[in-house]
Amino acid sequence: DNVPPHIILNPLVIDYAAKKATLTYTIPEISSVEVSLLDAEGKLLEILDAGTKTAGTYNLEYANKNDASKQFKVVAIDKAKNESEKTTGIFSVIPENVLKISNLSANPEKFSPNSKVNSQARIGYQISGGVSPYKVNVSILAPSGATVIKLVEDESQNAGAYSYYWNGSRITQSEPCLPAGRLRITDSVYVIKMNIEDKIGAKVESESLVTVVATKPTLEATLDNDKMSPNGDGIKDELKINYKIDYPVAYITEPAEVKIEILNSKLEVIFTKILSHTPGSYSYSWDGVPSDGAYFARITGKDALGVEAEVKTLNFICDTAAPVIEIKEVAPNPFSPNPNGIKDETSISYTISEDTLASVAIKNKKGNIIRNLQTGKTISASSIKNKISIKSLPYVVWEGKDNDGNIAVDGDYSFVVTAADFAGNISENTSPITVDNNANYTNALPPIVNIDIEPKYANLNRKVTVDFSVPEVLLSDPVVYFGNYPGVKESMNKITDSRYDYQYSRIISDEPEGNTKVSIQTTDLAGNISSTESYFTVDKTNPDISNISYSANPAKAGELTIKFQTKEPLNAMPTIEVTQNNGKSQTIITNSEWDKIDGAVEAKYDVYSSIGGINDGTAEV
Repeated sequence: DNVPPHIILNPLVIDYAAKKATLTYTIPEISSVEVSLLDAEGKLLEILDAGTKTAGTYNLEYANKNDASKQFKVVAIDKAKNESEKTTGIFSVIPENVLKISNLSANPEKFSPNSKVNSQARIGYQISGGVSPYKVNVSILAPSGATVIKLVEDESQNAGAYSYYWNGSRITQSEPCLPAGRLRITDSVYVIKMNIEDKIGAKVESESLVTVVATKPTLEATLDNDKMSPNGDGIKDELKINYKIDYPVAYITEPAEVKIEILNSKLEVIFTKILSHTPGSYSYSWDGVPSDGAYFARITGKDALGVEAEVKTLNFICDTAAPVIEIKEVAPNPFSPNPNGIKDETSISYTISEDTLASVAIKNKKGNIIRNLQTGKTISASSIKNKISIKSLPYVVWEGKDNDGNIAVDGDYSFVVTAADFAGNISENTSPITVDNNANYTNALPPIVNIDIEPKYANLNRKVTVDFSVPEVLLSDPVVYFGNYPGVKESMNKITDSRYDYQYSRIISDEPEGNTKVSIQTTDLAGNISSTESYFTVDKTNPDISNISYSANPAKAGELTIKFQTKEPLNAMPTIEVTQNNGKSQTIITNSEWDKIDGAVEAKYDVYSSIGGINDGTAEV
């Protein structure tokens, strides 16, 4: 027998918790067996077992007495003195790798639950060493040490890498989700607390930090003016946007982003500017030149974590059109500021096409302002319509004095109306005014002369005219009435500096019959009023003809006198026609003298006509 016994060694079984190692080996035949304990270098530490053993499998337990690494050696000698030996690998009942937590961190290290980009943090770690499985706990702690949330609680894990997400809530993983925004935490730097325990009771802890910013950034924005006028005149050519951005700088050190956009009425973006700011107040001037119309300035902001502030939208108007000033009246003009009670002051009335700040001043011939009557007064848009009188419009009175209180000297001046709209557009209009302190304004009534009414008698639909003259320029057109009805101005002609002829008319319609009064009223430049009355007759009844008679009937060849009567005076000679035997009528020409009988009540007219040469028969007059 030259074959040594074949020793089979099973893998060692290490019980780290009991700190024991179990050796299992097999021998094929009766042998003398010795099991010894060696150190890592192979030096004998002690013999654990020795004796004769029959063929079979045997177990040997070794309880650790120190932390050093060791190895088993098994020697077998059979009866023929053949010998073999085998040695296990080096072992230790104490784990070779120390239990540890590595790479415990938050990604990102700073986040905001309100962010659209970084609304949560990924909490990651790695476990190694020790004896698995491990009991793991991961919690988020407030700066005070109080537990905010337990991400992992007594969970069994093996060696490896793990990660969990935290969105900044205070609920535990085992609780159901709460409504959005519920139990959110405040801004702070929080502690990620992790502890593990391996199978043999080894424990280790680790900590890391994560910053949570729950506060949203705030944004405020205003406009210096809600109107701009980019016309290059230096007044409101730019739109000035004032804004303020704020966020918790204790936790966010990077600047915020502010975006300014200009949109037209169709909500199309026509301008964009992106700015980077730390907390504070700022302003931005936009010098764009859009067409006139309505626009919007939209200001948005977000902090470095991507959390957006509330959007601010501001309306404004682009207006490059200057307001239109129309001077309606300057009266009286000229005027005399000497205090005599007659034309001591004058006034100007005007309209403006839009709401403005209006100023009114008096300038002399050299263009120098001698009197400021109105400065920067808010005037609403105005216009004259059908039933609005000039008195309802803006007006300013000048009593004829300069800024020092002195009465202005005689001469020509100008009312100057300046209007600045709220977009900064400015316009100006002027109107002349004359100061004449030497004018001969008296209380004498100007006479109304040369009155002539035609016709003196008027029937229905007849046009009646009245002509008259005045010796001076009037303040306004005369007022003429025919009975109760106003006359129509037909003409005004200046004959000389002391004679002005007027003509007014009226078509007779509803006037009653009889004498009708024509009233005329005039007002001169000094305000003196004159009036006069004249009359004409309205006669709508046809003249009555009666008592026709003849000097002979039957009539002979020669002269025949035809007589008749009327009840009122006639305006023209009568026409007499004679028709004989139903033939052609002949007009008898009357003479030019009328013989009026019985005054104007009954008038008898004698008409003479030659009827010689006509045939005998019946004639109709």
